[in-house]
Amino acid sequence: MLAREVQGAFTVTTFITSEPQKDRPVDVSVMVQERDSNNAILDATVKLVFTPPAGSFAQTNEQECSASGIPGANPHFERFAVVATRRQASNKLLYAAPLKFDASGIWQLHTFIKRGGDAVKVACSFSVSAPPQKWIGLLPYLLLPPLMVVLFAANQWLRRQSSHSLEKLQPAKTMNFGASEKLN
Repeated sequence: MLAREVQGAFTVTTFITSEPQKDRPVDVSVMVQERDSNNAILDATVKLVFTPPAGSFAQTNEQECSASGIPGANPHFERFAVVATRRQASNKLLYAAPLKFDASGIWQLHTFIKRGGDAVKVACSFSVSAPPQKWIGLLPYLLLPPLMVVLFAANQWLRRQSSHSLEKLQPAKTMNFGASEKLN
């Protein structure tokens, strides 16, 4: 849950995919309820306006879609708007919009809700992180085999060293044949 706010005739709860990451699909959902009864409102218009992190470049206001067809921030990192619908939501009590964010940092979200003569605006912010480096996740698996080879080689070397040391410390063995030798 990103935010919950009571404004005007509505209670608005905003949800976002946990730990949203740059260039990865993100689901932003909004639940709109009647303030007094908490009944879900299913006939509202919900518009989401996203403002990218400070310091991003802005040159156009066209919203563009990514290669997967999921709307996202345009390559110039300017504010963009999306209409959230119940048709796009897996839970039909919610209004949802699938997105991809093209910049990491703190994003601002302004949610505009209109139903009949009632309209409200709810604002909140959220963080979009950079995706983890793919090779960093593989690092333990890549380092383990060479580490095991080095440990095995060190073990063998130490065993050889200790056996050579023991041979030097022990006196030469004498053979004792016992009673059978005395008979000759």
